Amino acid sequence: VKLVVRASLYACYLLLYSAVVLMRTERLDGLKHVRLAFEALFTYWTLVLAIDESRQINGMPYWSDLWNVLDWCTYFLNACAISSLYLNYALQSPLATTLPFAPSTIESVGASLYSTSVLLLGLSGIPMFLRLLHILEYQQELGILIITLG
Repeated sequence: VKLVVRASLYACYLLLYSAVVLMRTERLDGLKHVRLAFEALFTYWTLVLAIDESRQINGMPYWSDLWNVLDWCTYFLNACAISSLYLNYALQSPLATTLPFAPSTIESVGASLYSTSVLLLGLSGIPMFLRLLHILEYQQELGILIITLG
């Protein structure tokens, strides 16, 4: 039961991640508040997962497991992507006009931050999907679910 709950929660985290990635298109500007809510929830959930993972650290045996290292790489990529998203939002705010830079420079940096966040979110999806497959690997009754997710 514990494994099924863990897999379900991680699958929900992947669905939230997918919603954040898919809402990055500019055609959904009318849903900006919904997109911000999903990004805030994703930020919070990533932070909670990283804190929970840090509580499990107990020396070198922890770091010898490839999956623990992969989890931290995922959290790092997500944190960088989230940071670049929020920096991009800060550059789009009215306060950004008070910066001593030309507006074209601010727009260029904002576009670069946006592209960086999309790239990092895309990269972090790979280890998250691999982790979900690893969680579901040992359950014979979940074999159909693994095939469906694949």
